[in-house]
Amino acid sequence: MASEPLLNGQDTGTDTLLEAQYLSEEQPDFVQVIAHDPEGVIAYIEQKGVQDLGTFKVQDETVLELLEDGAMFTLGSDSQYPDWERMWKQELSRDDTNKPKGWTAHIEVQASVVTLRNAANADDFGLLNPILHRYMNGACSLKVWGLQAVRAVVTFKWNAWARYYLYCELACYLIWLLGFQVFTIIFQDEDSHESLRQLLKHGLGRATVAAELVCLCGMAPFLYIEAGTFLEYGFYGWRSAWNFMDVVAYVNQIVIAVMHLGRYAVGSEALSVLVSFQILLLWVKIQYFARVLQPTKNPFMDTLRAVIQDVKWFLFLLVLTVWGFTCAFYILFRQDQQYEQFNNILHAFVTLFSIMLGGTDLDLFYNSHNPIIGIVLLLLFVFTMSMVLLNCLIAIMSDACSRVAENGDLRFTAGRAQIIDELECTIPAWLRRCNPQWYPKFVHVLTVVPSGCLAVFTEDDTAAAAAAAKPDPLEQMQATISELQQQLQAMAKTQEAMAKCVLGKQSGTDEQTPGVPTQSESEATSLSEPKSEPTEGSGRSWLPSMPSILGRTQV
Repeated sequence: MASEPLLNGQDTGTDTLLEAQYLSEEQPDFVQVIAHDPEGVIAYIEQKGVQDLGTFKVQDETVLELLEDGAMFTLGSDSQYPDWERMWKQELSRDDTNKPKGWTAHIEVQASVVTLRNAANADDFGLLNPILHRYMNGACSLKVWGLQAVRAVVTFKWNAWARYYLYCELACYLIWLLGFQVFTIIFQDEDSHESLRQLLKHGLGRATVAAELVCLCGMAPFLYIEAGTFLEYGFYGWRSAWNFMDVVAYVNQIVIAVMHLGRYAVGSEALSVLVSFQILLLWVKIQYFARVLQPTKNPFMDTLRAVIQDVKWFLFLLVLTVWGFTCAFYILFRQDQQYEQFNNILHAFVTLFSIMLGGTDLDLFYNSHNPIIGIVLLLLFVFTMSMVLLNCLIAIMSDACSRVAENGDLRFTAGRAQIIDELECTIPAWLRRCNPQWYPKFVHVLTVVPSGCLAVFTEDDTAAAAAAAKPDPLEQMQATISELQQQLQAMAKTQEAMAKCVLGKQSGTDEQTPGVPTQSESEATSLSEPKSEPTEGSGRSWLPSMPSILGRTQV
């Protein structure tokens, strides 16, 4: 079965000039690769993006975290070919001072380098931004995030600065979220008839105003980040579910602040609806940060989006089926308008939705004008919806979740790349100049050699090793058959040797022993005497048939 291409279009091999540049001392940067051979960019990254420098051994506790996470170590350098072994040992020894010392083993690791010069640069001059733009436009498949060069750049940027930047952003968001949570609790008991001056005269009113101002201060950095992202990507690159949700949250927060501080329709239901909708949006937004943290490689929103993509047409057919039963029950209960469950079409739809989830009131059908038809329709509805369609829906959702879990690592890397690029386009120029270590010329990579980690297992690795060590039944059967054939051949040779030995002894006895008839006399005697059946204890009766037995055994 052919694997999925990395590009939706044709992406052919690299050009000879690129190979010559690869072998030269001055490596091309990503901008030059795109300018010279735009159709072979992904193929170049896949084939020539990473160069192996060599292997060496380190202590197991030094790379234990690497084994557990299945990740890689990255390091920036201005040289493509430094003293890489000494460089890596110094880097790994920094985190090895306070670790408990027991018996240790050595693991072989592979040192490599991303051959694209300035791959970690920001914006269009680096590797990440152009690939992310093509991926978001649908020109690259998800598998592009599994390329070692791309993963190395994402990992380097994340560990060098992006995660700390994201933690600061998360702190601002928690200030916004917790401030609004306090506001919703206090706002519940606020007197809607008080003016702003009267509200500030008591402690509860001052607390609600302070919570409102804290929310606006916590929201301010996100407005700046959102504006920078929109200017960087444009509308078509910016549009996504997260960004639309962010805009709704910003507008909603500003409207709530204006209505509350300006005392416009504070007692109306509109403000209550806006506040309830806003608190829901803010808590769902937490998933944006959770999707790039290591413990949540399969985040809720990504899984939900994949599930909805798979079941949207099935859900449409399911809603149509429920609507058909809704109309049937609404017409059936036209003479029973005293029951509010079916006195209008909307109530009938909500009632059937409740019945579909298990909330059935049989007295309602028994006391109707058409109890028999009502019960028959009810049984048909419960069987069709609860036992057939809902189980099919669960099966489709389970399949979608399994497919998301299969590509969990790739989606996780793509999510990190997107957040890194969004943060990078909002970093001030002076901050980039103050941190040149964020943008080295070359990114060096350290990974564990698969054969070198056999002596160190985590809990997950132990189960995988046990499954790998389990013999294949077909191979085990073939080995057993081969062993039996060898045993049969050995038995045939042994029997042939025994037969020759016995026959040799018999002929020697006939020639040397006096008083014993010779072979010719024995044959004459046997011809003159009547033949008798061989007995079980006869020793010589089986000797003449020995060659035939040996022949059959060898065959």
